[in-house]
Amino acid sequence: MLLSKNNNFFLVFFFVVETLFSQHYPSIHYSTLNGLSNNSVYSVLKDSRGLLWVGTANGVSLIKHGVIQNFQTSDGLAHNSCWAIAEDRLHNLWFGSYGGGLTFYDGKQFQIINTTNGLVNDKIRTLFVHGKYLYVGTQYGFSVVDVASRKVVYSDKIKGEKGMFQVMNFYIQKGKVFFATFDDGIWSIDLSKKQMLLENHTIPHIFSIHQTKSNLYFSHIDINNGYFNQMSIYNSRSKLLNRFRSETIIWDYVEDKRGSLYAAGNGVNYSNGGLYQLTPNKLREITTSFGIPSYAVWSLDYDDRKDLLYVGTLDKGLYVIDLKRQIDYYSPSFFNKEKLEVVKMERLNSTLLVLSLDELLLLKDNQIEGSIKKKTFFDYLHQYKLAKGHQLNPDLYDFFKKTSYKDFELKDVKVMQSKVWVNSTLGLFKLSHKGELLDYYPFPIQEFYFINKDKLIYQERYGNFWEVNNLSKDFVFKEFKHSHKNDPRDGVQIINLLQKQFILSAFSGLYSYQNGQFFSYAANGLWNEKELVCGTVDSSNNLIVATSVGDVYVLDVSNGFRVKEKIPAKKWTGKSISFLHSYKKYLIIGNEKGIIIYKNGQVRLIDEEQGLSNKIITSSQLNGDKLHIGTTQGFYILNLNTFINTPFLVTDLKLTDVEVNYQPISKKQFKWFSYNFKIVELPYDQNTISIKFEPKHALYPGKLSYRYQLKGIENAKWSNWNQSKEINLTYLPSGEYIVQVEVKDFNFGTVSLTHLLNIIVQPPFWKTWWFIIISLFLIGLISVAIIKIRIARITRQEKDRGIVQKRLVETKMEALQSQMNPHFIFNAMNSIQNYILDNNVNKALMYMGEFSKLIRQTLNNSSKIRINLEDEINYLQLYTTLENLRFNNQITIQIQVNEFIDLSTIEIPPMLIQPFVENVFVHAFNSKSLNPQLQISFQLESDFLVCEIKDNGKGMLTSKSNELSQSRGIQLVRERLSLLQGDASYALTVFSFPNQGTKVLIRIKLE
Repeated sequence: MLLSKNNNFFLVFFFVVETLFSQHYPSIHYSTLNGLSNNSVYSVLKDSRGLLWVGTANGVSLIKHGVIQNFQTSDGLAHNSCWAIAEDRLHNLWFGSYGGGLTFYDGKQFQIINTTNGLVNDKIRTLFVHGKYLYVGTQYGFSVVDVASRKVVYSDKIKGEKGMFQVMNFYIQKGKVFFATFDDGIWSIDLSKKQMLLENHTIPHIFSIHQTKSNLYFSHIDINNGYFNQMSIYNSRSKLLNRFRSETIIWDYVEDKRGSLYAAGNGVNYSNGGLYQLTPNKLREITTSFGIPSYAVWSLDYDDRKDLLYVGTLDKGLYVIDLKRQIDYYSPSFFNKEKLEVVKMERLNSTLLVLSLDELLLLKDNQIEGSIKKKTFFDYLHQYKLAKGHQLNPDLYDFFKKTSYKDFELKDVKVMQSKVWVNSTLGLFKLSHKGELLDYYPFPIQEFYFINKDKLIYQERYGNFWEVNNLSKDFVFKEFKHSHKNDPRDGVQIINLLQKQFILSAFSGLYSYQNGQFFSYAANGLWNEKELVCGTVDSSNNLIVATSVGDVYVLDVSNGFRVKEKIPAKKWTGKSISFLHSYKKYLIIGNEKGIIIYKNGQVRLIDEEQGLSNKIITSSQLNGDKLHIGTTQGFYILNLNTFINTPFLVTDLKLTDVEVNYQPISKKQFKWFSYNFKIVELPYDQNTISIKFEPKHALYPGKLSYRYQLKGIENAKWSNWNQSKEINLTYLPSGEYIVQVEVKDFNFGTVSLTHLLNIIVQPPFWKTWWFIIISLFLIGLISVAIIKIRIARITRQEKDRGIVQKRLVETKMEALQSQMNPHFIFNAMNSIQNYILDNNVNKALMYMGEFSKLIRQTLNNSSKIRINLEDEINYLQLYTTLENLRFNNQITIQIQVNEFIDLSTIEIPPMLIQPFVENVFVHAFNSKSLNPQLQISFQLESDFLVCEIKDNGKGMLTSKSNELSQSRGIQLVRERLSLLQGDASYALTVFSFPNQGTKVLIRIKLE
């Protein structure tokens, strides 16, 4: 007995706890566990920038897209206990603390205003902004602050009836500011006269006031009329409209865009608070249905842009409630059940059929109208077995006999032929629309479909397909044993379309059934997709199927077979598709990420941010605009129309951090947690940039994906989509760039483009325009100077060259004169004369002809700068022949040329060699010379032609050798070589010794 009582207590406790935590509105909870300063929340404000400020008992918390940043006295707050927050017309913030006075915040720094600056008292209860003034209500009076100058312009400290003067709320009537006190009535403020007047003292002990367009709501105590907690409602003319007992004390109010008025209740000394909805006649407690497990609700705020209600409690932190109510959640506790693991959902007229592991529920208006327990089904089939057991085949009878209640499972529910059919591991049950058990079919079914009331096709569990006829009488079975390629197998779903049944197979693809025949699209080569998981039919009678890898196909099966469209899984996140539905040209897809709404490439995602906290989807059912989603813990009802028609909210981006070369950029333009510039200029050596950004006013930040492109570089490409809000750009070359970010919003299914930042990387100084101009100017000056120097040098060189050329001509003429000296001509004429006297006319004529030829060749060479070596050798041969005639041809003359020398291509200056050959005939030999010899040879050494003139004459002493070197002919040759080659000492050398002959080496540089 004691055990039973304990069990009952446990169940009651479980239901209470589960009820507290069940929710029908999606909510987000912030507490100290995820970073909130303190779980005692005294004030909440969503400012005009979309920043959520939470005043707690231990500082102020800022919540941006789920990330919490805390501020305390160490950061500049006047006090950590923040009881009130207000935003003025300049969009600056004011924090009222209970003990430290007022804190002003302009987005960059804090400023404290307290009794030292003229504030009436540092214990602030409420703040109110009207026009250019901030009204500050404290424990001992009020002050008025000019929001522009931040100066206290009026204060009034009053000692009330009980020693205090607690200002609870301000409000406006007919342009006049009023405030209510706890013990001392309602007062008005006249700033022009700087005075306050008592207007009403008939409403005692006021806790709070809320003003709407037409009414004033008062929460107060009226002991005289027997109301400990009372709610009074007055119109704008201060006429009492209604008065009723309140279960709790109301401390704060907020009105949503639908006109619903919410109230924060806290009983102070009693646990009778919570969240309430205020009507003209009563306060309706809605704490449980909003999923708030606290009876100490103190502060409220409302975001009309996002339709969010912010609820601050004194013990559990902050709750954010989504009032759009696009999703309703029905937990097990909603039906007073310990668990509700939904297997399948179907609708029969206005009745929602919910099949769980334990029972079949019949719901109307989400209230239980009827229930058939699993044991009822099990008992019914055993009655059938006892009554008709003889009709079962032996194998099936044995299977029935061995299956216990523990192994019995409910698997599926369908509405066909105006009846309800529940499938189980032991067969198929037939029920009426009221849930009455009518019949039972002992078929171990996996998937089934009624062709008509007497004909059924089904997939045997882990077996073959069967066709059953005469269901109302004797069963006639036909088994398809895979003996034919068209026999189906592994069916997961049967879809009726165009008087055919289409079977989706997990391993064999698509089949159709008509008139007792199956047809395989894969086996007949029409479509090779084989791993199908689910399907549906759209309004155009297209068959839509999903594969195991997440791809979706739109198939036209009206006349033959055609794939109209393939939608690859990469279009959305997630691959494991659990269901498909067609809704108003949209495709509704369920997978492990949530629910996807798809149309023409537009993807929208429904997940935990909208309230679909349990994404373990077990079933789905679409009825009109309502999508029912079964899970392992209850079910959801989604209004698809509200999702599709949600007004589009543009997602803009703001810069929250910029680092250059891994160092934070200057904070001069950093305000309200973002930078307010759109362009940044950087030196060339500070070109590694890290950028962080956040969305502004994002309805569901978790549904945003980003990618960026850096315009300004060649072949700029988009990055991959991801949820990172950081961009890293390394080693940017000098130039101008635009960082543009695309935002994909999976809530609206849209993509928007934002030009986030312009970046200018200055070129190094050597690439700047001024440096280039100066450089060009200097280069121009240097070029002009070089040109002038070059011209002067060329002029000088030309002048020197003219002198050299003139001297060359002179030396050539002198050389010619030396060659044609009178001594040679005289000897030649004597020789001709002697031949004539000796009557040797032939020799005289021959000599005269050769002499004239030599004269002509000498004159011809004198006009040339260079002659080829062949002409020079011919000239020397002619000259030595004439000279040797005078010596009666006693001198042996040899002219030798190296075999590698090309006589026709090598050119040398004329009249260089002849003077040295002439010296041989003049000085080398006399009448006593024996076997006189003259050798002239030519060799190549590198870039020089070396001519050697060698004789075996009498030679000369060294001193005479020097005299030879200083002779006029030799000097002319040396000078010419110096003019032509520069180094005459190396170009001409003479070796001569007594009785050993003379050798002259001439080195001529080749061109």
